Amino acid sequence: MVSIRKFYDFAINESAQEADAEIQRKIDQIELKLKGMFNSDTIESGEIKKFGQEGQEKQKTFFNDLNLESLEQSQFSKTYKSLKLIFSDDEFRYDVVFTIKLEEVLPPEGQEFDPESIKECHVEFKRYSLDNGSELVGDYEKKINIEDINEGLFEELLLEVEKNYPTGQEPDEEFSIETE
Repeated sequence: MVSIRKFYDFAINESAQEADAEIQRKIDQIELKLKGMFNSDTIESGEIKKFGQEGQEKQKTFFNDLNLESLEQSQFSKTYKSLKLIFSDDEFRYDVVFTIKLEEVLPPEGQEFDPESIKECHVEFKRYSLDNGSELVGDYEKKINIEDINEGLFEELLLEVEKNYPTGQEPDEEFSIETE
């Protein structure tokens, strides 16, 4: 028996496949950007060459004292694509998830998919304490422009978490000053 698909169903399916492929390209671009932000040394002719160093002193950046632990793409969902970045310093571990949802980039009925329409993604930033057995000590979510993924974004996310979850105080403790 032959099944007949209506043109609308065919067009929606084709748009979804095209959008899914473009989302994957955007996630790949984000991954390349993130890999470039973390310092990595190379070995050339037996010498260790520091990342970004051409005989000059190393520039101080947000990522200098951080360790890249993991950078992985999620392959489990048909409705969105995501990329998870995990890095740490001496006190905290940071998880950052970049997500692009298929439903947000599909065109309205009767319109064609435009690859240039994918300009934004969701970012979820979480900070965990290494002292307290990986206890969550701050999180922040927002929608960002993909072009804005840079060192400044991470500084902004960290400042938001610091503002809402200051270190040095437990969330249940209240700040008080005793006077006589």
